Amino acid sequence: MKKKFLLLTIFFLVSVTTSLAAEDITIPNITGMDYDKAINILRSSKLDVKIIPQITSIEKFNNKVYIQNPQAGQKVPAGYRVDLYTYSYKPAVEMVTVPNVIGLHESQCYPKLQGLGLGVQTSPDLHADTDIKEKDRTVASQQPGSGTRVPKGTAVKIIFFQFVDIWTTMPNVVGMPIDEAGKSLSQAGFLKWNQIRNVPTKDQNLDNKVAKQSIPAGQKITKKAVPLLYTYLYKSLNKP
Repeated sequence: MKKKFLLLTIFFLVSVTTSLAAEDITIPNITGMDYDKAINILRSSKLDVKIIPQITSIEKFNNKVYIQNPQAGQKVPAGYRVDLYTYSYKPAVEMVTVPNVIGLHESQCYPKLQGLGLGVQTSPDLHADTDIKEKDRTVASQQPGSGTRVPKGTAVKIIFFQFVDIWTTMPNVVGMPIDEAGKSLSQAGFLKWNQIRNVPTKDQNLDNKVAKQSIPAGQKITKKAVPLLYTYLYKSLNKP
C-alpha cells in the first residue's frame, strides 16, 4: 500500500514538472503594432513589458513598436520581460536663414522678417541716434546677423535709428551774468559749458558777467560742443 502511494506521489510530481515546462511561452510578433496593443498582447501572454521610447520626425510612426527583444518565435518562461523599442513623434524643427534688414525702414523690416516666420524684438528705450533725418526709423543693427540659420519662430533683435537734431545756433551771451548765460545755452540745447573767470575788471558791476565766448554768436554748431565762457573777475583798487 505504501509502495503504491509512493508511486502515485512520484507520478504527480512528474506531471506537475511537465506541466510547468509546458508553460514556456512563444514570443508573439508585435513589431509595427501600436505599443498599447502590443502591451496588451504580451501581458495576456503572461509576459512582462518594458517600453524604450525613441524620437521620430515621421508622424505615422508615432507610438509604433519598431524593435522587440527577444525576437518573435523565441520561447521564454512566463513572466519574462520583453523590451519594446517604440517611436515617439516630435516634429522636425524647420530652419530659416535670417535676411539682411539693415538700412530698411521699419515698414519694410517687419514684413520681410515675418514673411519668413521670424519674430521681431525691439525696445522703445533702445535706439541709435542719428542726425540724418532720412535714416529715422531705419534698421541700425540686427541680431542674429544676416545669413544665420535659426529655427522658424526665432525673434530677431532690431535696433532702429532715431533722428536727433544735434545742431543748434550759438546764442550771444556776452554781457550776461553767468547764471543767465548758462540758462541761454541750455535753452539752445547745449548739454555742457565751462566758465573761465580770468578777465580782470575794476568795475564791480561787471563781476562774473561774460566778457567773451569761445563760439561766435550765430554760428551753427553741434549741441555736443562745449562752449567756453570767459567772465570778468572784479579786482578792487584798494586791494594790493
